[in-house]
Amino acid sequence: MPAPLDILLLCRCRQAQLLPAHALEEVRAALVRSGIELIEVDDLCELSERRHEVLARIASQGRSGVIACFERAVRCLFQSASSPLPAEVRLFNLRSRPAAEIIRELGLEGSDAHLPGPERHVAAQGDWAAWFPLIDLDRCKHCGQCLNFCLFGVYRQEIDGCIRVVKPRNCKTGCPACARVCPHGAIVFPKYKAAPINGDESVQVEPSNLDNLVRQDVYDLLRHRSAGGGADAAAGRFPTEQENQQDIQRAFQERLNCSRKDKPAPPEE
Repeated sequence: MPAPLDILLLCRCRQAQLLPAHALEEVRAALVRSGIELIEVDDLCELSERRHEVLARIASQGRSGVIACFERAVRCLFQSASSPLPAEVRLFNLRSRPAAEIIRELGLEGSDAHLPGPERHVAAQGDWAAWFPLIDLDRCKHCGQCLNFCLFGVYRQEIDGCIRVVKPRNCKTGCPACARVCPHGAIVFPKYKAAPINGDESVQVEPSNLDNLVRQDVYDLLRHRSAGGGADAAAGRFPTEQENQQDIQRAFQERLNCSRKDKPAPPEE
């Protein structure tokens, strides 16, 4: 069993409410009883945009963990806040795993410390939904498709050619269109409801060769993403050609919705 943790960050996802309330309370109660230092935050996405100091602390602490959503989304949030997580930081996905399973994995079943551990609550500022894209630097090829597709100046290409998210608050709540047109599946919206845009890697996007990207446009690449099979299918299902076509159509519709009003309706599943 891994060594006990000294500090844990627990995200309540208060804005989107994607984490089950009963599971949050069950996990929180176990943590309080354990004596582990607990940092409870209203919204990890909002803290990432603010580059809050608690993220740097979790990233630099020796034995730390995060209980939030999908691992890929969490790592992208910390990366975006300039506090990349070392591999040894333990991540727990309360969005798709039962609370009892996480408590058991933490070794907290039946734990009851004589003195509760230190607690800290970090509140969100204002009522912003903290909806914005994250760039997965392990996948991004800095092709600029997101920059060209976005209508609201969220992205910028730096002098070194790298694409960055520079104005996250310009992003229109509920619109994941840029993630749909990324040929490498490098854009994550943690608050989106469906894989793979929310960071859930059970559905994967096959990376495209950069040489192909130079010669073709994004729509051609999306049409030819592999449907998967064999060893690839064991790791996660790839989108079918029909699903890729639907992604293209939905991306254009979402983009159109955003151009017409400030707050488009939430995207369809």
